[in-house]
Amino acid sequence: MLLITKSLWRHALLLTAFLFFAISFVNFDHTGAQSTRPILISHVDSTRAIAFDSVTRRREPFNTTSEVKFGSDSATRIMLFAMNLQPQPGELVTADAEDADHTLYPLTVEYVGPVPDNPWVSSVVIRVPENLPATGDVLVRIKYRDLASNRVRVGIGVVGGGPADDPNAIPTPGLLSPVDAPTSALLTTNLSTSDIQTILPPRHHLASP
Repeated sequence: MLLITKSLWRHALLLTAFLFFAISFVNFDHTGAQSTRPILISHVDSTRAIAFDSVTRRREPFNTTSEVKFGSDSATRIMLFAMNLQPQPGELVTADAEDADHTLYPLTVEYVGPVPDNPWVSSVVIRVPENLPATGDVLVRIKYRDLASNRVRVGIGVVGGGPADDPNAIPTPGLLSPVDAPTSALLTTNLSTSDIQTILPPRHHLASP
């Protein structure tokens, strides 16, 4: 009986050692995976983006080149607003736009960061490529960790036209933060009062669960 017990104990030790050895070759991802896709904020009654020129603060329609040169080029920079988007240092956020001919254009994301005093909503600055036709609406989306956002309408050259909305596309106005946040940071832009209310609507505007 003692011999059997010693044998079982020895086998248990060998099995434990083997398991530790096997685990040492497993590469765990400690960064965590995001399961909720980012959401670009639109107007309450349409899929048109809440957006403005990040340099001049002007609203759409946007030109492919800006009147005010920023950095080493004169490309237009458009600021959008997104929820469920908090990239870690070194992580990439990408974007693209589709025109009326269903041509996709990659957009460079130059900045992503929380809106001051409103960390639950992020501002996203994209650079408009010169070859993007200034012929009307394009559908813009962003991608983070292989998760694509909804697509919102942005007017280039003129407002209107462009591709049809995606099937089942709906307006995506902002949701109120768990703590009522001040809007001072948003008021420094040329967003209208209705735009700010779309991003930070009063609590009584939210539908009951």
